[in-house]
Amino acid sequence: NNLNFSNLVELLETRARTSKVEISFLKMTGETESYSYSKIYEDAKKVAQEIITLGIPESSVVALFLPTGYQFCIAFFGVQIAGCIPVSIYPPLKLANISEWKNLATFELRDVNAALALSDSKIIKLLGEPILNAPVKFGAKTVKSMIESASPTTANLKLDRNVHQIAFLQFSS
Repeated sequence: NNLNFSNLVELLETRARTSKVEISFLKMTGETESYSYSKIYEDAKKVAQEIITLGIPESSVVALFLPTGYQFCIAFFGVQIAGCIPVSIYPPLKLANISEWKNLATFELRDVNAALALSDSKIIKLLGEPILNAPVKFGAKTVKSMIESASPTTANLKLDRNVHQIAFLQFSS
């Protein structure tokens, strides 16, 4: 078993072909969701296809406003497959601090020069102001909409974008 991978995308692609192991995500409700590496890779390629279809250039930064879970995982890898750089930005934890969070999100989006923001159906409703004020050239999209918009031929998608670059960026508090 070769453990030499030059990047995270190679690791995922190899696991998708060779591993029957599933990755489990624990939800806030206490339930778990489990997905195979091949399912994660398949959905991540759909996200990548949509990033490319939008015309987002290689090496662009894509902000991820997502809690830890399946959508974050496929967005994280999809951005890398598209040759872009994911940056995780914490979603708001308390609605009482929403104004402060919007200011911080605007600063972080501007600071990394994000080309696109990916989120879920709840958080995207809070992103209007930060997206406009940063500004984010390609706006905000939900991960679900990216997957649903992808062509059925994504399974055969061959990407020649540069995945040998910065793997990801992370803001910390």
